[in-house]
Amino acid sequence: MGYNEHEKVQVKKEFILMLARMELDPARTELLLGFFETYLKLNQDEEHTLEAEFQNSNETEANVMEIISSYRKEGRLEGRIEGRIEGRKEGKLEGRKEGKLEGKREAICAFLDSKFDSSSTPLQKEITSINELQTLDHILEKIFSTETLDEAKHTIESAMNKH
Repeated sequence: MGYNEHEKVQVKKEFILMLARMELDPARTELLLGFFETYLKLNQDEEHTLEAEFQNSNETEANVMEIISSYRKEGRLEGRIEGRIEGRKEGKLEGRKEGKLEGKREAICAFLDSKFDSSSTPLQKEITSINELQTLDHILEKIFSTETLDEAKHTIESAMNKH
């Protein structure tokens, strides 16, 4: 575009002033600003510098303020969209983890119930409170070789103390 890296803020300021003087409708203004943004992106510090320059200058025409306001709204919208995407990713990961935990808990409880009947109910309640995959994995590795309820209880307690 023919500008130096240290001139980016000034170039953007002049572009916004030019847009304001052109008095275009909001759609065209946004289109041009979006196109301009594609080729000249400012980092957060530069954005703050640009805002400060507009606040400190006499260039507080209504059109300039409208463009800056629209620009801020667009930035907030992009931030919300990025936040939602990130939240969905985190939610999916958390859901997968919770699904794995639940599946392992159910397998252990089903074994205890089939092998020891209702006398294993207190142990099953303990199992449902475990929130560590490693602990449940350790229990699953050992629980199927237990012969008595006391052995099962010992296996569960030792796994909980390890992790």
